[in-house]
Amino acid sequence: MAKKVVIENEKKTRYAVIYDERLDSKTGKRYMKQKFFPTSEEAGKFLDELGSDTSELSILIETEPKEQHAKKVLFNEFIEDWFYGEYAHEIKHQTFKVRQALLNKHIVPYFGDKYLHEITKQEIAELLAQKEHEGYSESTIGSVHYFLSTLFRSAVKKGYLDKNPVRFMNMVKVPNRIPIILSESEVEKLLEVAYSEGEGMMYEFEISTGLRLAEILALSWSDIDFDHQTIIVKKTVDTGVGGKQNNVEMRYNFREVMIHSHLLPKLQKHKEEQLKMKAELGGQYDDELDLVFPNKVGGIQRPATVRARFNRIVDKANISKINFHDLRKTYAILLVKAGIPLYFISKQLGYKSVDTLYHFLPAQFWDSVKSIKLFGVIGKENDNE
Repeated sequence: MAKKVVIENEKKTRYAVIYDERLDSKTGKRYMKQKFFPTSEEAGKFLDELGSDTSELSILIETEPKEQHAKKVLFNEFIEDWFYGEYAHEIKHQTFKVRQALLNKHIVPYFGDKYLHEITKQEIAELLAQKEHEGYSESTIGSVHYFLSTLFRSAVKKGYLDKNPVRFMNMVKVPNRIPIILSESEVEKLLEVAYSEGEGMMYEFEISTGLRLAEILALSWSDIDFDHQTIIVKKTVDTGVGGKQNNVEMRYNFREVMIHSHLLPKLQKHKEEQLKMKAELGGQYDDELDLVFPNKVGGIQRPATVRARFNRIVDKANISKINFHDLRKTYAILLVKAGIPLYFISKQLGYKSVDTLYHFLPAQFWDSVKSIKLFGVIGKENDNE
């Protein structure tokens, strides 16, 4: 038995024919076929061809205007439904935590109690202006802007809004920061001060290997092969959100990094000193992770704390104002200047393509590469060790 179905809503009327109904004896579920048509005549003609019952079944679908639907949804309610219930499963864990921090610190305090449809383009602009007034970087403001665009675009797709209020706003442009590369003399000054402050080994290790800070802080002694002069980079420090405790997470992939021979005896000495400290502290020393660069009691160092100490050492050394990540770029340039093949440098840094190096390093550098002795500065013995 087949039937023509008339489906009506406030915008248009559609026609369908339901036919070939049957019952699955195994599951007890009822199945049927259906075909849609733009006009009643076409649906009737198809029904006649089936030679079935020509009766009609009318269905009136009352649709609620999107704006009326949106009035019932608070911003906080939408976040619970979309961000934690749907979006969290579509992005990587670390990305989720970064976006969650943006929500909790910058967005929810501003829009949390508002209804979703009431948030205007002007209010979003005011939020971004407020963040600029509070001294946040263009990068942070741009991240807030981008995430709000994603959020409201999803609200439109889910039917809560008619349009995305962020869509036609000018995106906050974040200029690419030109990396600051230390000269040989500046590297020497930095390490001299760092060793005098008891921090030298970590910075020399960074300039000699190019690891990211989160990779250095997660590095265990078992990841270093002294015989083959290699490091297996397979872990990273999860920085946490809202001051939560850091922890070490395994990566989905890993890379092997070569260690320059000058660094090996210094690492051995660093390990011996660490063992002495462990013996002195006894049970107070946490050696579960066996970290190469732990805090004073063997635990994970907070990246923010490391960066703060680094900034103080940079000031004391009276060198160019750099951040910790600039040491990674300095390492890359030392290799390029030494004539090391670019594909090898890319592998050392963990890049999939050599092309990344051209974006990673300042453009003006490529026009002025000169051959110098690799590790001419960082390979020197340091009197302050």
